[in-house]
Amino acid sequence: MAHQTPSPSPRRSKCPYGAGRRPARAEPTRLDLRRTNLRGADLTHARLSHARLAGCDLSQADLRDVNLENAWLPGTDLTNSFLTRAVLSRVNLREAIFIGAVISGDRMQDTDLRGADLRKAKGHDAEQFGTALTDATTGLPPGA
Repeated sequence: MAHQTPSPSPRRSKCPYGAGRRPARAEPTRLDLRRTNLRGADLTHARLSHARLAGCDLSQADLRDVNLENAWLPGTDLTNSFLTRAVLSRVNLREAIFIGAVISGDRMQDTDLRGADLRKAKGHDAEQFGTALTDATTGLPPGA
């Protein structure tokens, strides 16, 4: 009886981050999802840099480890969303709503938070909003 070699198993797709690591710089996506209902969506590890998400409903969305660098999200509803360890550098979040949102470990370098309501956001630290753009209409959480 001849020895049969097993057929090769189907190739598994590789993790887009390479061995579970986040890339140093994600490629711009330039998605246009303005005014889209993404309520409760699982966008964990999504690459949404340069995306247009103005007026989206992202309430209760899972945005852990998402890259939103240079994205446009004015007027977005982020109520009760999870934004832990998200990249929020140079994001337009003017007049966004963060009621009950968990925002721990996020990088907000030069993020536009003018008019945003973060008063009831959770998990932030005092240094998180240091370089963010704010004004008198920005509702920052206590201790920020």
